[in-house]
Amino acid sequence: MSQKFLLVLNLISLLVIFGIIATLVNFNNRISNLEMSLNIAISNIADNKENSNKPTQIQRNAINKDLKITDQGYSPSGFQIYSNQITTVTVLNIGELAHSFVIDELNIDSGIIEPGQIKEIIIDQNSAESKNYTFYSNAEGDDPETFTGVMMVLK
Repeated sequence: MSQKFLLVLNLISLLVIFGIIATLVNFNNRISNLEMSLNIAISNIADNKENSNKPTQIQRNAINKDLKITDQGYSPSGFQIYSNQITTVTVLNIGELAHSFVIDELNIDSGIIEPGQIKEIIIDQNSAESKNYTFYSNAEGDDPETFTGVMMVLK
């Protein structure tokens, strides 16, 4: 073999070795970043366990739920919210008749919602356990079997 060929072969070998070393260094940095992220997550979990009786900022952030009323009922006919979380239910009447949104157990009554009208209902339910609440429309002419749904409050 010629010296030029051996020199080129040695250079290629060195480039491959440097490439492997660079890849290993990059991989090591990624592992270090992953370890740091895991330590932060574990620390946050430990902090949340210590303050489990207090609502966290995440739990208290406002959540929005959209609910449409047609002349055939609610869409969707059910939804979930979480205890200790403020929820705004935006009720939009897309039907041609007036309807309403009522939850007796929580003393919620939207009043009449005219066609095209939007009502926002704020629900701040602090419950020690999960529970289902039935909602319905008490507007004149609305069938109680058709205009009903379930709001699930999860612990």
